[in-house]
Amino acid sequence: MSKHYEMVVFTASLSKYAEPLVAQLDPEGHCVYKLFREHCTFYNNAFVKDLTRLGRAMSDVIIVDNSPIAYMFQPENAIPCTNWYDDMTDTELDKIATLLEKLAYEEDVTKIIPKLIVNNAVDDQAE
Repeated sequence: MSKHYEMVVFTASLSKYAEPLVAQLDPEGHCVYKLFREHCTFYNNAFVKDLTRLGRAMSDVIIVDNSPIAYMFQPENAIPCTNWYDDMTDTELDKIATLLEKLAYEEDVTKIIPKLIVNNAVDDQAE
């Protein structure tokens, strides 16, 4: 995705735990920024990833996350994904990658993404 997007890791995990994992997952440094719990907004007893803090036009920002609470401030920028636990047959990231490639050419993702999400999941009919 780094050829289409500026890649950012934004996690609600503490940096001391997440930083080593991110280093393993992205050894070539495709993710130009790494944001952790200290960059989240604590709201209603939850850590929310306020995308406006990125300083980017919201029309260009997409978050892929398994927690609707994490993107509650900007749901129109969110592509939900399921949790992954050792299922080697899971293909959800492949479907999301295809969707992200299509969205890379849109003027305003906030106008498109809500049309693709049904019941907090990517609508297979919309792809």
